[in-house]
Parts: sequence; structure tokens; C-alpha cells
Amino acid sequence: MEIFKLEIRNTWKNTLAWAVMLAVILFMMLAFFPSMKSDAMQQLANAKLESMSPAVLAIFGLETIPDFSKINVYFGYIMQYFTMSLGVFCAIRGLNTLIQEETEGTIEYLYAKPVSRKQIVLQKIAANLLSFMILIGWLIAVTLASYLIFAEEIVGSSFRQILNFYLGSFFVGVIFMMIGLLLSALLKSSRQTASFAMGLVFGSFFMGILSALVKDLKALVILSPIDWVKDSGGLVIGPDRLQTTVGLAVIVLSILGALIYYQKKDLII
Repeated sequence: MEIFKLEIRNTWKNTLAWAVMLAVILFMMLAFFPSMKSDAMQQLANAKLESMSPAVLAIFGLETIPDFSKINVYFGYIMQYFTMSLGVFCAIRGLNTLIQEETEGTIEYLYAKPVSRKQIVLQKIAANLLSFMILIGWLIAVTLASYLIFAEEIVGSSFRQILNFYLGSFFVGVIFMMIGLLLSALLKSSRQTASFAMGLVFGSFFMGILSALVKDLKALVILSPIDWVKDSGGLVIGPDRLQTTVGLAVIVLSILGALIYYQKKDLII
């Protein structure tokens, strides 16, 4: 487990920075909720939404006008986009998994350890998953605390919805992480991993927009994991059976592809 510990030690500061940043953003967004309950704000929001074309509303996931005076609906809507941030975190982490040591010139130190390439890949995956689980657990705690502070809802009745959203976000994040892992085995440098991660997540999001706007392209939603986790009137709509199958297949094939290619790769030392 030496590589696992080394990976945790090397990435904990980055995980902490993301945890603080995302917690602040989430807290501020939920802090705005009490103002959404006023009649004036509801009328303003409804007037603005009603003035938009159905196509524009579809882009933002507003096929029907939500009741933002309900905390579950309000949180569910912002969580759809918050999932994108978690996707970027996971994509970056996955993209840096196998290529970072080669780029930074520390690969010799890593291979001085008595471990195989397969063990390196698997232990790094385990470390990344643990970091992501800690991040998700922290955000769940921040969300529950924000509910207590800013909403009159009983936390117990809302916990299932919160947990379902974060479970969906975790599944989506793992998909992006493993695609990033596969790309990490293929890339020759980690200098552009942030650009690759943004392109991967927002490209996927764009597929979801196309599927909402063009009826003939509705099948493209299968390429947009972010669209698999949605809110509908305060109820979480998670991945269906096909989406779950595709997601699991992508995860497994990405891990297998990374293992196979990395064991044959000529490393830059």
C-alpha cells in the first residue's frame, strides 16, 4: 500500500483546496435560498423564466418552471450544475494519475519501489476514489448544515434526497475519473490536463444540450452523464438501467484499457 499512501500524501492539499472552494460556493448558493421564498422574488423569477423561449429553458434544464421556494427543488436545481464541478475535479484527478510523475521527472523514484505497474495503477485508483469519497462526505455535511441554517425543512425528511443526489454525482464523477485515467495512460504530458478535463466535462454537457434541443439527437443524452442526475419537482431522477449499464461499462473498460496500455508503455524517464 506504499503507492496508495504516497498518492494520498501528494494529493491531499489539492483535495483540501477543492473541498474548501466547493463548500464555500455551496454554502453561498444555499444562503440565497431564504430570499427565494419571498413573493416578490418568486414573481420576478417566474416572469423572467416565462419570458424565455422553450429552447433556452431546455438548455438550463427548465422544461417546467420550478418552485424555487421549496428547498428541495432549489437545491436539486443548483446541484445539477454543481455536479459539473465535481466532474471537473474527477477528470483532472484521473488525468494526472499516471502521467504526472513522468512530466515532473519523479518517475524514477516511483519505480524504485518494489511494485508492479499493475499495482501502481490499482493503488492510485484506490487513493483517488478515497479522496473523492471524503470530498463527497464533506459536501453532504456542508449541505445538511446549510439546510439547518437556511431552511425550515426537517433535515431527516430531506436527507434521502440529498444523499440520492450525491450518490448520483459520485457515480458521474467516477465515470469522468476513469475516462481521465485511460487518457492519463495515453498522454505524454500532464501540462494540459486541466484543458482536457474541461473539454471532457463540458463536451459531455454540450451533448446533453443537443439532446434536449433536437429531437432527432435525443439519443445523445447517453453521452452526457451529467444529464443522468436530474431534479423533477424535488424528486431525484437518477440514471436509468441503460445509463447505469453504460456508465459501469465505461468505468470497467477504462480501467482495463489503462492497465493494459500502461504495462506496455515506454515511460519517459
